[in-house]
Order: sequence, then structure tokens, then C-alpha cells
Amino acid sequence: MSILVISGTNRKGSATLEISKKLCGILTKMNVDHRFVNLEDFTELLSKQAPYKSLEKDSELINFQDSILIPSEKFIFVIPEYNGSFPGFLKWWIDTFSIRKSAETYKFKKVAFIGVSDGINGNVRGIDHFMAVCRYLKMVIYPGFVYFPSIVKVLDLWDENPKNANKLEKLIEEFSAF
Repeated sequence: MSILVISGTNRKGSATLEISKKLCGILTKMNVDHRFVNLEDFTELLSKQAPYKSLEKDSELINFQDSILIPSEKFIFVIPEYNGSFPGFLKWWIDTFSIRKSAETYKFKKVAFIGVSDGINGNVRGIDHFMAVCRYLKMVIYPGFVYFPSIVKVLDLWDENPKNANKLEKLIEEFSAF
């Protein structure tokens, strides 16, 4: 089983990236096969790519899709709240890899979500919006969710509050069995 963890924003130094790294650390500790994608790494690549155009002229994106996305069996998206929803860059990233080999990339792949926000809701609405995109791509949605509201406070107190890491461990256990 291969899980792909996706830090769902291209904003540099984000709290989303910090949660994604913590998740990867727990996956490693639990000996779960996984890979990590940081959308920050795609900012320049996608800026050269015209939206909704085939990837045939970009061997780097084709290689990524063929060697990382398609072989991944499960995805965990860590998604921050942007204006009451999810980042537009995440949608652009999804769209880029849905033009070529969409079914192989997304169809019937299992997906879980972790919501991150500065506010009190942990991006519940943004996750709901993103689930609609995943349903359209015929992805299979894991029914449990992890939300981290007040993310700055959560990260500041991470080591003192083991329940946050426990939430990620429980997600991994259940999602691995899903």
C-alpha cells in the first residue's frame, strides 16, 4: 500500500506544510509506506503550464504523474482554509493531472482529508468543497476526517498536547485498513 501525502498549498512556510511533515513523521514511525508532495515545489512548474492543456510538452510533470501519482493507491490531502474554501492552486494542480491519464491517476483511489485553519472550524467547508471535486474524479472518500482549528496554537502546543498526534495516528490506522 502506498499513501501519498499532499500538502495542499503552495504558500511558503505554511502551517499546512508543518502538519504534513508531522503526518509523514508519524507514518514513518508506524512503518507505513508513503510519499510526500509539497505543492510549493509546483509553483514554478505550473506557472509554465497553460491551464487545461495536455502535459505532452512537459516531461517533468509527465514523469511525476507516471512515477508518483499513478502508482499511489491512497491520498491524504492536508488542506488549509482559503477564503472559506480550499486553495485555488490545489484545484489547478488537480486539474493539471486530470487531463492526461485521469482515470489512472484518480479513479477509485482512496482519499482522506486533514483540514487546517486559523479559525475555529478547521476548514470544514473547504474540505466539503474539495470532496465534491474528488467525487467528480470518482475517488473513494474515507468517511473520517481530522480538523485542526486555531492551527497556530495547535502547532505551538504540539509537544505538550499528545491528542493532536493521536488524531493523526488514529487516521493512519483506520485509513490503512480502509
